[in-house]
Amino acid sequence: GAIRAHRPDVLVHTDAVQSFVAEDVRPITASVDLLSLAAHKFGGPKGVGLLFVRAGTRLDPIIHGGGHEAGRRSGTSNVAGAVGMVAAMRAASRDRDRFNEVVGRERDRFEAALSERVDATVNGEGADRLAHFSHVRIPGVDAETLLIRLDQEGVHAAAGSSCQSGAIEPSHVLMAMGMPVDEASECVRFSFGWDTAAGDGQRAADAVVEVVEAMA
Repeated sequence: GAIRAHRPDVLVHTDAVQSFVAEDVRPITASVDLLSLAAHKFGGPKGVGLLFVRAGTRLDPIIHGGGHEAGRRSGTSNVAGAVGMVAAMRAASRDRDRFNEVVGRERDRFEAALSERVDATVNGEGADRLAHFSHVRIPGVDAETLLIRLDQEGVHAAAGSSCQSGAIEPSHVLMAMGMPVDEASECVRFSFGWDTAAGDGQRAADAVVEVVEAMA
């Protein structure tokens, strides 16, 4: 709403690929022009996605030819992939209550267990967050080194966004929020998912603590 009031000529696009598994994104479509989803983020096939386009929004095609996808993307449509995505969407929608309860509980246990044993700061703690993410800063512990050590222990985390899982540069988002470069370089993102089970949060915290103590 604030964006439209300031610049009504600007189209608003929302990357909601991480949200669908935990939240109903339909209310968001009332205030955006474009919204993207990726099937593999909620259990569907890889390489398939969905783009919500508000009626009247003009998009110039990048791939020209046969006029598929309402003229927006020519090329043979992946029907099987689209059907698989819809099936996954229905399953994820039915599973949201369980997902948020189980995954959120394990995420919270992970953060609590970690904070009890090491000097850790949870970025966004107390905010309205998605249940399956934990973004943590451990002062004095370089994120790149921590990620390598964690990988050796079977815990896979990341320093960049989900789209830059291999990134080792400090997050430009954190720096844009005012976090100094040295602090941003100490931040790591842990992701949980629909296959998260009871005890996973504690086990992940134990692994992180073991690695951090070994690096001291």
